[in-house]
Amino acid sequence: MIGQRIGIYRIEEQVAQGGTATVYRALQEGGGAELAFKLVERARPDYAEQRARLRHEASLSLRANHPGIVRTYSSGEIEEGCYAVQEFLHGRPLHRILRERTSPGQGLPVAEALAIAADLAEAVAHLHGLEIVHADLKPPNVMLCGTRPVICDLGLAVLEGEVRPHGALMGSPSYMAPEIAAHAPIRRPADVWALGVILFEMLAGARPFGLRGDGPHEILKAVREAPLPKAWLKDWPAEVRASIERLLERNPLARPRAAAVAAEWRAWVRAGG
Repeated sequence: MIGQRIGIYRIEEQVAQGGTATVYRALQEGGGAELAFKLVERARPDYAEQRARLRHEASLSLRANHPGIVRTYSSGEIEEGCYAVQEFLHGRPLHRILRERTSPGQGLPVAEALAIAADLAEAVAHLHGLEIVHADLKPPNVMLCGTRPVICDLGLAVLEGEVRPHGALMGSPSYMAPEIAAHAPIRRPADVWALGVILFEMLAGARPFGLRGDGPHEILKAVREAPLPKAWLKDWPAEVRASIERLLERNPLARPRAAAVAAEWRAWVRAGG
């Protein structure tokens, strides 16, 4: 692929190898814009499934226009497989930053965590305004570009109310809302739950449900049944504690909307955390 021209794009180098796709850095002819060329290779045994997933992701992300969501410019198919052309992000995955800078009981400073969370909530609210539910919001799917978080993977995103095929539980158990674990239709409150988990993790240096080393079944059981470990919250500002408790309500109808969460967190950031 290196050096190959595909339409107006020239493939420069491979930058990542994911579980389902290979990502290359590409340049657009003429303007020289730097882009990410995401390729699902035809040789994969599950090519038909992953091709459909990439095409679905591209069709949804093409609707979005927000600085906190990776831009998709085009998609198509070539001899090597199916591809999508996206914005090239210069940054680091949020989960790697958390791994380096936090540990259980020692998270990011409250003001920094809230600033990241507010930006992230605003991006989620934009998706929700388009009737799109991300459905797999987690630190590995967020790139921190300077201080700006960008949602960089919409591979499991769905339209509001979509139901997975019976028995298909897709996503990361640690960030999965209880109703999704119960195979309910996928709705916007599921993303709000994930925002609560992410903010908790940034502040505590640990996720709220499940222990290190737990398997998916143990984690999902904790998500559905375990109480929120409030001992972790005791050193945080009272309004932050209350906000996280609202986001992690097991009744999805009791959770606030992402836009309201974003406005609340943004106000705290402006007030100095």
